[in-house]
Amino acid sequence: MLETIRAYGLERLAATGRLPEARTAYTRCFLDQAERAAPHLRGSGQLPWIARLSAERDNLLTALRFAVEAGDAETAVRLGAALGQFWTIHGDHAEAANRLRGALAVPGPVPEQIRLEAVASFLISSMLAGDLADAAAVAGPVRGSGPTAALVRALLALVGGEFGAGLSTLDGYLTHPDPWTRAMLWLVRAFLLGTEGDSHNGRQALGTAVEGFRVAGERWGLALSLMSLASTALSAGDFDEAVAALDETMTLLRVLGTDADQRIWAAMVRIDAGDVTAARADLLDVLDQAPSIRHIALARLTLADLARYDGDLREAAHQLALAGVDGDPAYRVLYSAGAGRHAVATGDLDAAARHLGQAYALAVTMPDLPMVAMVGVGVADLLRHSGRPERAARILGAAHALSGGPSARNPDVLRLTRDLPALLGPDDYRTAYDGGRRLGRDAALGLIRDS
Repeated sequence: MLETIRAYGLERLAATGRLPEARTAYTRCFLDQAERAAPHLRGSGQLPWIARLSAERDNLLTALRFAVEAGDAETAVRLGAALGQFWTIHGDHAEAANRLRGALAVPGPVPEQIRLEAVASFLISSMLAGDLADAAAVAGPVRGSGPTAALVRALLALVGGEFGAGLSTLDGYLTHPDPWTRAMLWLVRAFLLGTEGDSHNGRQALGTAVEGFRVAGERWGLALSLMSLASTALSAGDFDEAVAALDETMTLLRVLGTDADQRIWAAMVRIDAGDVTAARADLLDVLDQAPSIRHIALARLTLADLARYDGDLREAAHQLALAGVDGDPAYRVLYSAGAGRHAVATGDLDAAARHLGQAYALAVTMPDLPMVAMVGVGVADLLRHSGRPERAARILGAAHALSGGPSARNPDVLRLTRDLPALLGPDDYRTAYDGGRRLGRDAALGLIRDS
């Protein structure tokens, strides 16, 4: 009945020539709501504002569509800038990047500060989705100064592999008085350092980001920083710190109740910590909440690994089939790497080489060395089963050079560090492993690529 009334109303507006005016009023109404909510999303009072925006989610998206269709560049970009943090918290990163891409593509003048805020959200969403192919083109030239301009320049430097330039552009703003802004700048600094291969200083920067988000009271940024800190702590062998950070991450995400994406990534980090029981429980909990198709697929990919660890290769194949091949670039890396590991376990080494090659080729396009390192562990396992244990040990060392440490409780790493010394002898294993572990970033990447 309501749909019939709506259709009739639209017909009457169109017949009387008032539809454009009505759409403009509608868009202004929801732009006002979005802009009133935006500053509150960066602090401790974010929860009721997230709930308000969630209740109006369809209306907000319709308002954005109306602005884009009308060619109203300023309104479209203002909506994107205001809603970027909300979309990020919800975890639909690929969709958010597409919406922001569409808003930024509307021709017309837009105040530079508003444009930069939308660009920053676009780059963060694209980075989290692993799809950075058009990042620089969409961002366009960065004019002016200030923390938002510095953030955008640093993110573009991260995408372009210009890590030193990215770090330099942040230097003047790392003591910014606003705690959320300061924390976000330190978080991007941590990403730059980690991708450059400086895991020690990257970890320190993550600690500073955590402190800033705690002061701000913003849960999503704090959760992302803590999860990243847990990953680096695991690589360094600091398991107690990693588990504590993971536990706090999961508590924050449950309070937010929105980001299945981060909850799945946290489960993956739990696996690296050796806590497969808790990881399985977290993944099944995500599935019970009926998230998006992408999140269901991500959870199933990880459940496939858990089944493989248990020796249930049939169940692992079933979960991979349910997950499917298609998705954003980060998902495709995870799928190809998972399919490669499964193929190694079943003895289909040709298929394993094909899948892992696809995973590597895509992973190196992203500013995410731990993801490349994850593929490297799969390559080491393939080489071990191909009768090349010395090369496998060297690749394992290179993977750990990229990630900053061995993630020694990960089940795949545990198995390799048990099997390879038995095949090579402890001394020869250590020589080969250390040869890979001492490599710099580019040499480690090249070794994995050429294997």
